[in-house]
Amino acid sequence: MSPDKDKAIFEKWPQWFRDKDDHRLSGMGIGFRCDDGWYDLIYRLCERLEPLVAGLADRASDFQIVQVKEKFGGLRFYVDGSNAEIEEAIDSASELSIVTCEVCGNPGSLEEDATRWWKTLCATCRTTDQQRW
Repeated sequence: MSPDKDKAIFEKWPQWFRDKDDHRLSGMGIGFRCDDGWYDLIYRLCERLEPLVAGLADRASDFQIVQVKEKFGGLRFYVDGSNAEIEEAIDSASELSIVTCEVCGNPGSLEEDATRWWKTLCATCRTTDQQRW
């Protein structure tokens, strides 16, 4: 994701990224490892997580987002200190990612290129990047 979008999320929920600069504890020092099309999806997920994390009560300070990336064309969102409700919210966002173009955010579909690389793209973005898709 572009640095300005990374920064917007880091600044909105700083407590969830408190160890982002310590590579032993978090993979977030390199930012969100996906294209900008999933920004809204990730932002909405974080908004959905707010009351769930607050509901952890005295364990809320244990919650941390440790890595966010694209893998096999879908969103992977790894956290520490979660519960079943948080994991369900993350699973829902991951399911939405495979029907959301990673490049532009429009409806898309999971595609495999000739090199067996997977990516979720809309028809326009797939056509724009024909060298690969």
